[in-house]
Amino acid sequence: MPRIRNLTAISTLLLALGPTSGCIDLSGWDEMANLSSAGDTAISLSEDGTIVMHVIACKAPLQEINVSIRGDYPEAPRKKETVRLDSPQYGYIEVPLTYPTSNDPDVINTIMNEPDRPFWIEPYIYDDGTQKYPPHFPSISGVTLRGLRSHPPGTILHQTWDEHLTDEDFVNGKDPLLWNSTTSEEFKHIPSHHREPDCVAD
Repeated sequence: MPRIRNLTAISTLLLALGPTSGCIDLSGWDEMANLSSAGDTAISLSEDGTIVMHVIACKAPLQEINVSIRGDYPEAPRKKETVRLDSPQYGYIEVPLTYPTSNDPDVINTIMNEPDRPFWIEPYIYDDGTQKYPPHFPSISGVTLRGLRSHPPGTILHQTWDEHLTDEDFVNGKDPLLWNSTTSEEFKHIPSHHREPDCVAD
């Protein structure tokens, strides 16, 4: 099976399979069992309307951020745009999704022009190939520009799983993701199931 490079993707897959199949065959999924978190991820909208990613990189440096939207028809692959750092970075990092861009496909431009269009963000580590199971950053799933605009500019939004979600809730379509509003200083130290207790930023 393709390598699953994101903790949120794994959780989504397990939530989707569990209620429908009754049981899940995890044979051969040893890689997923060994995945660990590189840090944490959040998102905000700046005063000037720019989408900003907030990343805490503890166990591995941040190399790039992939932004994706669904294709133009149901069977189409997702369109992706990559924002690369000049060099891999540890610690607390803010990455603006600069608009407009000249990228093809123009994913960020589309997001800014279609405020109700969901998008997904996946930060990636710099992987030097020395670890069999390198750590991964949590992704941000299904956010919209309109949703970001519903919060005061500069509000940091941290996405977490609803730990109280039941199988029945999931089958009935309840969103398993929760948004928590915070500040940049709180995000640097807030307890999070996405990262180790000692993974903080000064």
